Amino acid sequence: VWRFPNKNVQHSGPCFDVTYQTNSAGMRDNEKPLESNGAFRIAVLGDSFVEGYGVEEHHRLTEVLEEKSDFETLNFGTSGDFSSTQQYLVYKHLASKYDHEAIALFFLPANDFRDNDPRYFDKKRYRPYLKQRGSDSFEIYYTVPFHERKKARTMSTFRSFRRSLYNYSYLLNGIRQLGDLFEGSSLKDGITDPFLSTTETSYDDYSAEDLKKLVWGYQQIAELSQDKPLHIFIIPREVDFIEAERGVKTRLYDDLSAQLAHLDSVYVHDLLPGFQKLLKERALHHDELFLSCDGHWSSTGHQLAADIMMNAFHMQ
Repeated sequence: VWRFPNKNVQHSGPCFDVTYQTNSAGMRDNEKPLESNGAFRIAVLGDSFVEGYGVEEHHRLTEVLEEKSDFETLNFGTSGDFSSTQQYLVYKHLASKYDHEAIALFFLPANDFRDNDPRYFDKKRYRPYLKQRGSDSFEIYYTVPFHERKKARTMSTFRSFRRSLYNYSYLLNGIRQLGDLFEGSSLKDGITDPFLSTTETSYDDYSAEDLKKLVWGYQQIAELSQDKPLHIFIIPREVDFIEAERGVKTRLYDDLSAQLAHLDSVYVHDLLPGFQKLLKERALHHDELFLSCDGHWSSTGHQLAADIMMNAFHMQ
């Protein structure tokens, strides 16, 4: 999954109208030389959140970080089911060619585990997956040879449904507002707990095998990077803020940290507590982190994510 170089694409939704422009390497970024100009350079990899889905380029966390600090960033984020396996391939074949002093990987638990599972995708779609090789390693494989791949740009039923939810989430926002009224009403007391607990955090929907596959990609990047500092940032969705407010405890941060503990140069950060702290300090609500018609970050979300990222690298 990667883009064509030097292209402009218009992306419109109910609450945004944005042009994505790629440079000569296919990055949604300014033209960047392979050689550094001496600044502390960070290679940033991730999915649509890092790419800046639905926001102007100057509002993204990478550009905000550059404006607020002396860091320079290389944005290798892209939409399109982009988990650790594909991050590894992009790092190996593209990002590693650029001078950089550190790496930032953004991990979305809501779908990054699923992205390593071919059951969720058309088998004619050419994209990488992992299969077991020995007792504790994996190898990359494809479900279809490149020359036999499906060339039409189609969506799975699941992705079409998800896109519909994003595009028509004004309805969901209305339902959420009704839910807020419900939370403060006496009616809530008459409803059983099972009904109230149907919303679940996106942080804990994974198996031991899912976690091993995810971590494998990060380990390959760590090995290729030659001990450069590698920071992994966990991205919460709105449901994760709601569940945290209810006191729900999750295991993801501890599990991921434990799997990577043997790598001295790898640091894991959960964006959720950092967001919560900044929201409280700035008298904001978590709704403001996301586009009003979509589940991706708004310009406010990108600004706060950049602040957390800047603090993580300054404390390194």
